Amino acid sequence: MGVRRWISLGALFVMERMPAGFNDVSGDWKYSLVLLDGSVLGETNALRSAKVKYCIDCHLAIEHRDHLYFLPRPYRLRQGLLPAVSELAQL
Repeated sequence: MGVRRWISLGALFVMERMPAGFNDVSGDWKYSLVLLDGSVLGETNALRSAKVKYCIDCHLAIEHRDHLYFLPRPYRLRQGLLPAVSELAQL
C-alpha cells in the first residue's frame, strides 16, 4: 500500500519584522499565532504575549541567522516551480 499524504488546516504562525526597538530579545521580530477562526491567540508585545513566548525562546537558538529557520535545501521549492493548488491536495 502506498503512503497517504494530505494537507490539513491549522493555526497560522507569523513572524513580522518590526522597527528597531520593538523587542530586543526577539531581534525585533513580532510573533503572532492566528487560529482557524481568525482570532489571534497571542502576539509579541500585545495581549496574551505569553502564548507566543515559546516562539521567541526557540528562535533564540538561531539568533546568529536573524532568528530564521529554513527547510533543508533538498526540501525547498525553487522559485517558479511551485505546485498548483490542485497538486498540493495530492501530496
